[in-house]
Amino acid sequence: MSRLERIRAYVDGTLLPPERNAFEASLARDGELARDVETYRLVVAATPEAVPSRTTRFEDLRPRRRVPLLVAAALLLASAATLWFQRPGAEPPSPPPVVRLAAIPARAVEPIETPDWPRALLDYVPSGPDGLHWLTDDRAAEELAAASGRRLLVFVHHKQCPYCLAYEKQVFRDPAVGAAADAFVLLKLDVERLPAWAARHMPKGWPAFLVFDRNARHLDDLTGRHDAARFAPWLRRAASASPPAWTRLHSDARGLTDPERWQEIARTSPSEVLRAAAASCLQHAAVRARGVLEDARAASPAVAKSVLATAEDELRGTPYAADLARVRRHIEAHGAFPTVVHE
Repeated sequence: MSRLERIRAYVDGTLLPPERNAFEASLARDGELARDVETYRLVVAATPEAVPSRTTRFEDLRPRRRVPLLVAAALLLASAATLWFQRPGAEPPSPPPVVRLAAIPARAVEPIETPDWPRALLDYVPSGPDGLHWLTDDRAAEELAAASGRRLLVFVHHKQCPYCLAYEKQVFRDPAVGAAADAFVLLKLDVERLPAWAARHMPKGWPAFLVFDRNARHLDDLTGRHDAARFAPWLRRAASASPPAWTRLHSDARGLTDPERWQEIARTSPSEVLRAAAASCLQHAAVRARGVLEDARAASPAVAKSVLATAEDELRGTPYAADLARVRRHIEAHGAFPTVVHE
């Protein structure tokens, strides 16, 4: 179909809905096309006898030889009118209103499953005024070490060991030891109930301290009794370089409940698992926004405004809320659902 034929079919209302939507999207981008459409409308209004009606009465079905000539005359008039609109100082006709969506996908998308992440990322700290804070669940400690980008420090003790008790009462309360322990996730295990992965690397005697990287690879160990002056430097040597601050991890973990922070966390969090969780939240928001848009398209203007406003509030702070707001404002201004273009 030629450009002129498409213009005529659009003005006559004979384009199918998908073709009409595509044509209106072109109108929003192409000012020249919009001017040609408006010109053709003016010509049709001024010379109705030159353009045959889309519907023909039964008794009028015989061929008309004048129709091609009349259509050609209409086209010449359209061309002349186009030149008139293009003269200096002429105001071009306004294209039909279109809402451009920056984030809501044009096609249906599937949500991403949200990964499990250690809830200890919300508030865990290895030390405080009362000394070191030891976890006792080895699985939870391993997951937290991996999620926080830290090494795992395992304290193997016996409940009746005097050296172990001395560590608890003295060494673990030293400020220098607490500062050095900040680079680790701390796990305390009873020597009589060691899991197999720790028992494989257990040196002779206890108390013992074992260091593992985030991939559970054994890196270092220390046994026997040591005072804070020796224990703190050993911790600093055994730590990984520059692990992310606990305060940043806490902030990002809590931010997963705040849609305004999802994009930031997905891009910049030092925790891979928190980045993945934020990306999943954003994908769920995309699914929700697209569904709301389709519901609003099928509803009355009053219902559409209510549905859009509710979803805006739910997704506030995301780019999807901004898109829904654009559509809602259009309905408020024009009383109808707009033509939308997905950028």
